[in-house]
Amino acid sequence: VNIAGAGGAAQSPGMDATLSFLSVIGVPVAIDNAANAAMLPTQIIATFNVQLMERLRAFKACSRDEVLRKSAKICSEGAN
Repeated sequence: VNIAGAGGAAQSPGMDATLSFLSVIGVPVAIDNAANAAMLPTQIIATFNVQLMERLRAFKACSRDEVLRKSAKICSEGAN
């Protein structure tokens, strides 16, 4: 599997796919969006790396907790 950073038009992953017989994952790279975009390739790599899997689990737990906190705040205070 090749993991390639993708800009606005994703030329890098597209070129990579034309030159390789391997699967290509195009990861959108943008300010403040890279963490979500990196989840899939990180999960793939973590299947072979126990330390990375543990770090990924911790990251997801923190993300889940943050979402639950924000949701509770919205429910109690309203969307505004």
